[in-house]
Amino acid sequence: MKHYLECKDDMRDTCKLFKCKYQSLSRWVKQYNKDGNVNRKTRKNRNLKITPKIETFVKNYVRKYNTTTLWELSRLVKEEFNIHLNDKSIHNILSKNKITRKRLRSKYYPEKREGQEQQDLDTFYNTLNTKYDYSKTICMDESSIYLNMTLTYGRSKSGTRVLKKTNKYPYKRFNLLCAISADKVVAWKLYPQRIGGIKTVDILEFYNDNISKKYKNHLIIMDNAVIHKSKLIREKIEEDHNKLLYTVPYHPETNAIEEFFSQLKHYIKKESPNTYEDIVDVITDIMDKKITKVHLTNYLKHSYKIYNS
Repeated sequence: MKHYLECKDDMRDTCKLFKCKYQSLSRWVKQYNKDGNVNRKTRKNRNLKITPKIETFVKNYVRKYNTTTLWELSRLVKEEFNIHLNDKSIHNILSKNKITRKRLRSKYYPEKREGQEQQDLDTFYNTLNTKYDYSKTICMDESSIYLNMTLTYGRSKSGTRVLKKTNKYPYKRFNLLCAISADKVVAWKLYPQRIGGIKTVDILEFYNDNISKKYKNHLIIMDNAVIHKSKLIREKIEEDHNKLLYTVPYHPETNAIEEFFSQLKHYIKKESPNTYEDIVDVITDIMDKKITKVHLTNYLKHSYKIYNS
């Protein structure tokens, strides 16, 4: 700055000579003309507005009441600490602690079984890992497939809804019955519309056609649906020298096929088939090309808690 004031070089030439920015030199000159010096001002230390106590309060409250809004948290902080934080400050606290906003899912568990949930899970996983081998396990279940299934999220201009128009009634439902093992999809069948869904006789027929005489000394995992608890099904499985194990109530993650259905439906939604025949073709293509042995093995290992994903 002294060179610029005492010599005849313009500001840009001076900056080029001393390798500094034009804006910086300009700011220094203005400060010198105003104050007679370019000394830096010492910033006074101020107490932080967001204290560790406030962070802990917000974090613990959100974990206990996970639907609380940013504005409600702001009000609670004001009431508790007499400090006003705007919604952005609250958001920063949550982000710092890796607490994000996501779609809420309700999980039902009967009150009368409260306290027994963990015991049921421990018993189930202990049974799996001490008596059975994931590579000799078959998971069976049914799931609903709808016409025009589509992805849940899309994109549109800000302030507008994302719409997908269709001329097909979207709630026409078909039932998919499927069985998987650690190395392949054992079998699957898509049933046309049925009043009341799949029956016990359908499961018995499916089992007899695809599993009965082909697999011995295998563990068959099914959920606790009423039709699965039929005496006929249990006796038939045991007659074939296989074992039947029911999943933990209200814990679909204890049946590996639920992860399979999740992946399958994701691909179906991307294609969005609108006829029964289209759904069959799409599922066939997905089974052949997209769901691999690696996926199936991972589903079974995860279900057995051999590793956590």
